[in-house]
Amino acid sequence: LFSVVDMGVTADIRMPARWQLVARDAFNGLVLWTRNIEQWHSHLHSFRSGPADLPFRLVAVGSHVYMSTGDDKPVLALDAATGKELITYDGTEQTRQIIRVDDKLIMLAGTSQVEVRRNGPDTARRTIVTANAETGDILWRQRVSANTLIPLVVSGQKVMYQTDKHLACLALDTGDEVWKVDHPVNLGKNKKTISWASP
Repeated sequence: LFSVVDMGVTADIRMPARWQLVARDAFNGLVLWTRNIEQWHSHLHSFRSGPADLPFRLVAVGSHVYMSTGDDKPVLALDAATGKELITYDGTEQTRQIIRVDDKLIMLAGTSQVEVRRNGPDTARRTIVTANAETGDILWRQRVSANTLIPLVVSGQKVMYQTDKHLACLALDTGDEVWKVDHPVNLGKNKKTISWASP
């Protein structure tokens, strides 16, 4: 079992966080290894204020663990048994979601949805990035709307995503757009009313 845990002092919430990736034996709960994380996310955000992308940034498939260790850090592939770093996926900073499908890693990267809703989409950026999971080579990038919502969905040879105005589908092998249809959704007019994920 893999989890990200704040091991910081609990007596005062103002004390610095000490984030760790913790691997446990799923049978008995014994800690197998830990890995320090410099900055997973600020622990001083408001109660129930997200961000909802955190659970999508840690993925375990087979003998590998994939994770984004911070906004300014690229995605890493770790050995699930030891925690040893195997691959760094350069150019995947600000990743919000990771999906492993066959030999590909599909990632939604860019401005956090928290910042998009607080500051507006004008300066925000979001991109879907696909890499070879075994080598770390980037296969393609596709710029998408800053209002692209979590989660992406992969089905067969297609990648689908939703914005506040559209549903869209990309080819998994190339990133080319296959189709796009109007599908407006209400994400809340008030900036304080934040919708975190696809309806």
